[in-house]
Amino acid sequence: MNLLQSRYLQVSLIIFSIVSLSLFTPSASAGPSSWGYQLQSLVVDDLTASPFDLLVIDYSKDGTDDFALSVSEVSEIQSFEKIVISYISIGEAEDYRYYFDSDWLNSPPYWLGEENPDWGGNYKVQYWEQEWKDIIFDYIDKILSSDFNGLYLDIIDAYEYYEDSRASAKEDMISFVSEISVYAKSLSSFGDSFWIIPQNGEQLLEDEDYRDVIDAIGREDVYIIPDDHSEEKRETAEIEVIESYLDILKDDGKEVFVVDYTDDSSLISFVRESVAEKEYISYIGTLDLDHLVDQSFPPTEDEASFLSIVNISLVVLIPSLLIRYQFRIK
Repeated sequence: MNLLQSRYLQVSLIIFSIVSLSLFTPSASAGPSSWGYQLQSLVVDDLTASPFDLLVIDYSKDGTDDFALSVSEVSEIQSFEKIVISYISIGEAEDYRYYFDSDWLNSPPYWLGEENPDWGGNYKVQYWEQEWKDIIFDYIDKILSSDFNGLYLDIIDAYEYYEDSRASAKEDMISFVSEISVYAKSLSSFGDSFWIIPQNGEQLLEDEDYRDVIDAIGREDVYIIPDDHSEEKRETAEIEVIESYLDILKDDGKEVFVVDYTDDSSLISFVRESVAEKEYISYIGTLDLDHLVDQSFPPTEDEASFLSIVNISLVVLIPSLLIRYQFRIK
């Protein structure tokens, strides 16, 4: 290879690198561009090796306090440039958690309600009662002691269960989330950068005070309705209603994380095409959430078309620039 050919090759590589980086590299100041969701069978090495920017995981490897992740284990995951968020259910009591007293099954406290028929071992709670709040704040203390980056608050939509019997059910949930946000941010080493991410209950986003105390939202089943035997696309009208609420927070400049549960290739393509239009951060996983699912799916039609345009542009651009460069060095 002579000097001229060598310079041609160098220029080609530089041009290709610049174009590629500008197209595919996120800004250093940008937030997470991907997320993963796993609540069971946690293995630290698997979490560190995952490609996700933000991980929502349980505070414990098996849900019990005996196997809670230590501060060193959480720190190890974070050292791989990951935001590590702890799941916590604030709208139901879970019978496998450290706080649950087996005597409650025969003699329940006044704030403990009936068992969730869809999730055995999970019980409705009167989340506005101070005794339940004290349990949750103690639970949060355990999570904070391991220095997680934030909380992923589940069963926010518990207020819907009580709306017919309690006029203030919605406001009670907003107040509870606000208390949690103030409490956790004041004690976390991350301060105001500590994430508060409620899951579902997107109707609450209409309340500006609620939006002010959260940092993002997670929403399940936006595009796919999961079922024990099959899955199906959600009706377009239903999707648009859900998106209209999520967009309120998106317009505030905060992240929207969506998760759909399916392994059907056509449904996966539908989810990815729908999410791309809204710029939500999507995760497609399994309903049992016992492992992280690789998101390296085949490109959608829109992505394939975009990549084709990029390839054609590069084929045209590089030779043109090389010709100009050739004339300059003669």
